[in-house]
Amino acid sequence: MPTGAVKVDRTTPWGNPFDHRGPGRDRTVAIREYAAWLGGEGPDELPAGHRAVSRSWVLAHLDELAGHPLACWCPLDGPCHADVLAAHAPTSGPARPPPAATEVVAGRPRSSPRGELRSRFVRTGG
Repeated sequence: MPTGAVKVDRTTPWGNPFDHRGPGRDRTVAIREYAAWLGGEGPDELPAGHRAVSRSWVLAHLDELAGHPLACWCPLDGPCHADVLAAHAPTSGPARPPPAATEVVAGRPRSSPRGELRSRFVRTGG
């Protein structure tokens, strides 16, 4: 993962609670649902595995993403909920340190059977 990246996958409070797996499901559908939810549709909290994801928490902490690469497991050549987060994150002002709730491993990629945790893009502050 790149230095200073913020991990935004499902294991973090930034994760997309809408699953892309299953009949009639794909990443595009899950990301569309995530964008609508982040925009105010549905309940504030949604179950995501063994935890809950809170829209109000995500919206209150978006400034923590400014100036940081966002890392997720989605293929780089396809859609990702990190695109939605980046669109909502501020693009100016000083970048803040990555949130403590994320697992940032600076300077070395993380890998798993699913592939490498990769950075999607950089939103720069300033």
